[in-house]
Amino acid sequence: HAKGEVVMVEVPDGLDPARAVFARMASVAITALQVSDAELGDKAAVIGLGSVGNLASQLFKLSGCDVIGIDLMNRRLEVARECGIGTTLNPSERNPIEAIREWTDGKGCEVVVEASGNPQAALLATELASRKGEVILLGSPRRQLQANVTDLLRRIHLWEYGCVTLKGAHEWRQPIREDTEGFYKHSIERNTRFLLRLIDEGRLKVSPLLTHRLSPERCAEAYRGLLEHPDEYIGVVFDWSL
Repeated sequence: HAKGEVVMVEVPDGLDPARAVFARMASVAITALQVSDAELGDKAAVIGLGSVGNLASQLFKLSGCDVIGIDLMNRRLEVARECGIGTTLNPSERNPIEAIREWTDGKGCEVVVEASGNPQAALLATELASRKGEVILLGSPRRQLQANVTDLLRRIHLWEYGCVTLKGAHEWRQPIREDTEGFYKHSIERNTRFLLRLIDEGRLKVSPLLTHRLSPERCAEAYRGLLEHPDEYIGVVFDWSL
């Protein structure tokens, strides 16, 4: 829903509605893949493994990338592994720059997705990227950050610092409706239809993300949990039948 418009997409027969609703978060996550130049065999790092970052990791893996998921919460790393992201990293336990250099044979990642919304993580992402790599800003920045912007500009501009490209991946950059005339490829409507199929076929794994199934009357509890206990509340579904 945006700008007064509503997208309605048919859910595949037999798909559990509690799994189907994850297409909404996947519709956010897929934007990172669609704005990137990721190719088969690229190394992709995803920083932040909440529901959006987890789903982005899976989508990059489905596209043929080797993916490493990065998060400070071990529970989120565990869920990512349950979803098929076999390589994970907790930066509080190991220096992420050194770990990525080792994982990529010293080259860095062709793609780094910042999915946490932490501006400090966005700066880290530029250091994890390879020369001429790209950083995809999927998470909306939510905090103030004091930093030497010259260091960031060097990583973008100077060859010896990487010539890294930054790209925004806000979902609403895509048109809402599918274009039947063929002027543009992607839309939120098209993405949602495709993602529902991936979930239904089991290729996009969402069951491990469903940590809480609550009645709508418990909405305050749900939002408080998501805010205060993000390691426990990863995916909350309101079940109107409860």
